[in-house]
Amino acid sequence: MMNKTDTFTGVERDRVIEIIRHYKNPYPKDIFLWSNKEELNFDRGRFNKFIHSIIENMRIELIERIKEDD
Repeated sequence: MMNKTDTFTGVERDRVIEIIRHYKNPYPKDIFLWSNKEELNFDRGRFNKFIHSIIENMRIELIERIKEDD
């Protein structure tokens, strides 16, 4: 449970939101589109691992960008 000292100030919250909004997605838009002619040959485990790595990489990069403000 968070107490008063753990919460963001309005300025901090706005900065975090700004960082997230301007975060450039490093992954291609068309990788899983029906119109992509590339052959897909992977199983659910590989797909789940791929999605997990996307979230972990995003988390790491967002934390680094937030720390840059310090």
